[in-house]
Parts: sequence; C-alpha cells; structure tokens
Amino acid sequence: MSISETEIVGSLFENRYAIQRRIGNGRMSSVHLALDQDAGNREVAVKALDGPHPEKINRELFKRETAALKRLTHPNVVEMLGGAWSEDRGAFYLVLDYLPYSLDGAMRGEGGSALGGFDKYRIIRQLADALADAHAAGVVHRDIKTANILMDASGEPKLADFGISKMLQQMTVGETLAPFHSPGFASPEQRSGGTIGPQIH
Repeated sequence: MSISETEIVGSLFENRYAIQRRIGNGRMSSVHLALDQDAGNREVAVKALDGPHPEKINRELFKRETAALKRLTHPNVVEMLGGAWSEDRGAFYLVLDYLPYSLDGAMRGEGGSALGGFDKYRIIRQLADALADAHAAGVVHRDIKTANILMDASGEPKLADFGISKMLQQMTVGETLAPFHSPGFASPEQRSGGTIGPQIH
C-alpha cells in the first residue's frame, strides 16, 4: 500500500505508535520517530521495510534483521523493541530504540555540543567489541558504515541495520542478498561475490 508522507506523520501506527517525523530514508526502508503510547510515550524509531523491492526480499530483510537482533544483547548494538507485519502499511516493520545521532552526521559536525569532542578511539574499541560479540553469536553484519553507527545523546555508539546480515551455521539462507552492499564500504570479498565471514587478517 502506497501511503504519502503527509498521511504518515501525525498518524497512529498499529494503534500504538504516534508518528512524529521522518528521521531516515534509504533504499530498503523508511524510519520515523514515534511515541510509544503503551510505554509512557517513550521515543522509539519505527522502521518500515517499504523499499521498492519485491515482498520476498523485504521479508528476507525483516527475517535477517530480527534474527540478528534477537541474538545480540551487546550494549553497543541497537535494541529491538518489537516488529511484525503491518496490514495498514502493507510492510514489515521493526520498532527500535531511538538514537538521535549517527557517526556519519557527527563526522560532518552535526550534533553540536552534544557530540563535541567525542573520543574516536573509544568508539572504535566499543564497536570492535560489539562486532566480536556478534561474530561469537554467529552474526556477520555485512554493511558496516558510518551511517549505520547510531549514537545516543551522550555519544555512546550503537551498531544498527542488520538487514543484510549473514547467520553463520544457518542451514537455509532464504532469498539471496549478495548484491546488496554499500559502495565504498563493502569488503573486497563482498564486492567480488566471495565468501563472507568474520575474517581477521
């Protein structure tokens, strides 16, 4: 179902999430800031997998992201609060902890004093620890980039967007997502169609 942005903002999604404004838009999804009315108007991010891909691809993106986030509880991985199929929106959706900043934006000077002078070495260590934890849990992210590293108001980084992640030791892989990668960030083996894993060189 095609719904205009004007119709979405100000609406009550799934009879629970009061949509405030769009905060992200990509090839695979749109993300809106919402107030969770069942949790005291807690700010959350509602991510709808409403990109131009066939439903079987959107289903696979939803399945992989939810499976990855259910496995991971690291403090530097974004927290998933819920997710399902929305009849109203005609799309799979996830509800995530709302994080107001990204590393991508911070590197461009966004966030002002809230992120001023953050310790880049601390962020690297925390994200490396989060990735090691994910690899130990059998999850390979496959889309590490500055836009997928979100930050809370104190500058704490959180790894996000596990939509094209790979589950190690998974017997069935479902729809292939091999062509999905971010130019300029994807590893050489990912760009060439090689084997993807938690290699350390």
